[in-house]
Amino acid sequence: MAEREQDLIKNQNVCVIGGCGFIGSNIAEELCINNKVRVIDNLYSGNTKNIEHFKDKVEYIQKDIREKDVDSVLKDTDIIFHTGANAFIDKSIENPGYDAEVNIIGTINLLEACRKNDIKKIVLSSTSAVYGEPVYQPIDEKHPVNPDSPYAISKRSCELYMQLYKELYGIKAVNLRYFNIYGNRQATNAGVISIFIDRILRNQMLCIFGNGTQTRDYVHVSDAVKANILAVTQHGVAGKIFNIGTGKCYSINDLIEILKKINPNVKAVYKEKRLGDPLDSVADTSLSEKELGFKYSVEFETGVKDTYGYMKKYYNYPSQHI
Repeated sequence: MAEREQDLIKNQNVCVIGGCGFIGSNIAEELCINNKVRVIDNLYSGNTKNIEHFKDKVEYIQKDIREKDVDSVLKDTDIIFHTGANAFIDKSIENPGYDAEVNIIGTINLLEACRKNDIKKIVLSSTSAVYGEPVYQPIDEKHPVNPDSPYAISKRSCELYMQLYKELYGIKAVNLRYFNIYGNRQATNAGVISIFIDRILRNQMLCIFGNGTQTRDYVHVSDAVKANILAVTQHGVAGKIFNIGTGKCYSINDLIEILKKINPNVKAVYKEKRLGDPLDSVADTSLSEKELGFKYSVEFETGVKDTYGYMKKYYNYPSQHI
């Protein structure tokens, strides 16, 4: 990180829930430099490979947050970064009960652990999906919430529990509503950027639903890490909700053009638009800039190129396709 936000947290006992996952492993890697970091993950979607190269600097415990005794592995914790969740909308639609157990019950168990163990700081990785179909752009935190999937409903419920525990028990809980996070260690079946890069490295056709003009606000994972650190180091932010985005939007066609600069052999086919996909989504980040001091640092084209290079180097692709 250019501004070394990780230096804002030192000599703390930090617990990263979902720390073997995409965002969680990036948080753990940054904070293990100056802190004692414990990684909690049930490995349902996370992978210990994500912490392999810094595993000697963290303590890993395989644990499911749906288990009521999760508080037993959180003793002597100062800060919790809660990135553990079912993060797949399609899976939440297929099995709403499972989604609710992991996201809602799991979050309640963590908040109870905070109360029992006197843990004062917790940050929730939430999502812009709680807004549903945008009523206006850019989307600020006052935008109506209209979750249109079990996943979005469960995340909104988690936000409310976080705010309630702040009011009832004084826990300094902060909710971060991510827009489209991408970058190193993202699963190849999650997020259009990693999906596209994976298909390119496999010499496969890219599939675009619609005409490619739909836009999103893409945020590099290193900026998401920065937002998490700021959420526990800035004063007066407990109980609040913050958009984490860039305030800029790029279309799928823009993404394709960037990928073609990296690999001229990119090929794409356009298919019928999928139901439920918003046409546009871009964050109003003025509140997070004002109160968290957050501003993104990784430009989109740079981030895409870096992600491509990372996946090409570290993911297991047949050599003839690279």
